[in-house]
Amino acid sequence: MTLTRRTNLAGWLFLLGICAGLFQMAIDADAQGDRTDPLGGARWSPDSEWVALNWPERPELFVISLKTGVSFTLRPAGDLQLDGGHVFTTRGQPGEVDLRHTTRTVASPGRDTLTLVEWSPDSLHVVYRAGAQTNAMFSLVDESVMKRMASSDMLPWHKANEARVTFELVSATSNHPASYEMRVQRLDGSIVKEVTFDNPRETHLIPLLRYREVSFLSKWGRFVLYPRAVGSNEWQLVRAAPAPRGVTKPSPTEPYQWQLSHDDQLLALVEGDTLSIGAVGDWEHARAISLPHESMLVRWSPDDKFLALSDGHSLYVKSLGDDPPKLVTASCPSRFWGWRGTRLYFGDSHADLTDLSYVDTEHFSTAPTRVSARKREWESATREVSLSPDGKRLVCLVPETDYAARTVWQLWSRALETNAEWQLMYELKPQ
Repeated sequence: MTLTRRTNLAGWLFLLGICAGLFQMAIDADAQGDRTDPLGGARWSPDSEWVALNWPERPELFVISLKTGVSFTLRPAGDLQLDGGHVFTTRGQPGEVDLRHTTRTVASPGRDTLTLVEWSPDSLHVVYRAGAQTNAMFSLVDESVMKRMASSDMLPWHKANEARVTFELVSATSNHPASYEMRVQRLDGSIVKEVTFDNPRETHLIPLLRYREVSFLSKWGRFVLYPRAVGSNEWQLVRAAPAPRGVTKPSPTEPYQWQLSHDDQLLALVEGDTLSIGAVGDWEHARAISLPHESMLVRWSPDDKFLALSDGHSLYVKSLGDDPPKLVTASCPSRFWGWRGTRLYFGDSHADLTDLSYVDTEHFSTAPTRVSARKREWESATREVSLSPDGKRLVCLVPETDYAARTVWQLWSRALETNAEWQLMYELKPQ
């Protein structure tokens, strides 16, 4: 195991009301927020056919094919031994089963709610959390739970040298002050880099930054980026690969968010109402652009030619040129916008989120294109609205009321094509 020299950044007091004591907690963070899909695409299989979800207030994990309508309900059955005989229901003959009301129930390890962890790249397996320290793997081919494993175990399609960022709050001891540590670890457990924050300004900022899709670790794992307090009132982004050195010039404004492009070459940095864009290795020539609002979130387009920016209400698009950000809409929901290829999709804050629209950066105009008119007025607000990774299909949950005044949950789907109709994919019967 190779262990690089730890970088110390100064003293720690309290963080978010947690007193210094015998306290320690490790938290994972993705390298570039790729798994955090604001359009809900993470629950879809990579091939955009299958969706995995939890029905509201139900412990089962529900998996359904949007192509065929075939579905599976993984039901927690305690300390289950995976030795066969795991499908409870029988398979009906073609044409004999109403797929909208019939699912194949599969026994699963676990006693509490089963939650999605990750799809396999080939879309044939889904890994889900089956307990506090336990994951399980379901095979769509074998229609059974094939494996139970510790949540810390590496998944078969990952490589041991893949890196991730973890954060840890470490309490004070007789030999060391309390600190907030950032570690780059390979999936085999070896530590690549450690950075210790114990400056009160930094320990206050770091946990806030972690929830803003910040590029602490480059996508290809070549270097880490983190903020450093400079003097009494300035900030600087530092690059460590492995030796730390400054990337940006000291600034009186703390960094709000920074995002690396998909090839790790370009950096977009938001400080107050200023957006700076430049090459990581040549920040001297970075361009600074005034933003229409302070503290805006940014996301690169897949081709790294555009940036989408949001303040939680308004949505903008910015090219890499000197032109200012262009307003897309003034009613964009804070958690439902993002890229699908060259198209930037978003919902409407003043309507149902299934009223989806987009702008295409290859043919940008001031008028977004609306792609998903509602089939009818839903009885209540739709839930779990989600766009497939290929940008071709939309799904949502809808609560309806039956004759006995019971809530009936429905899964609806719609192709993003002109005049495409909503289709009822599944209706969950009341208990």
